Amino acid sequence: MRRNRIERWRLRPFLIVLALACLRQSVRVGAEAAAHAGSPLAVAGTRLARGELQGAGSALSSLLSSDPNNAEALTLLGIVRDRQQRYQEAEALFRRVLQLNPKSVVVHRHLAGALIARQTGRGELSTTRRRSSLPHKTPL
Repeated sequence: MRRNRIERWRLRPFLIVLALACLRQSVRVGAEAAAHAGSPLAVAGTRLARGELQGAGSALSSLLSSDPNNAEALTLLGIVRDRQQRYQEAEALFRRVLQLNPKSVVVHRHLAGALIARQTGRGELSTTRRRSSLPHKTPL
């Protein structure tokens, strides 16, 4: 009987870790399902975070067809175009957002990055350097 108790105590940390891993996975799946069930903007943000640039771009384009002045969607689409190295389109999108919200520091930062990348012609090298120097937060 005493041996049984000792074996149970040895298994307890393993069971706790297993339970936490299952909980973490279920939270991740739940958040992903909520994003897909939610707004197209959330879906596009999730796809952008995963690096699915084409999927994010198409979701944002469909959103902008119904609401062409959605500043968040325009900003995210500009970020997608920047990561696709389509700097002229990114610049045009960022300038459009600045017409809607001239005080947006985030959009000014992205516009400056797109202009620098376009003028230097370095493409992905300058994009990588720019991303590594900025604090890692949400894309907006």
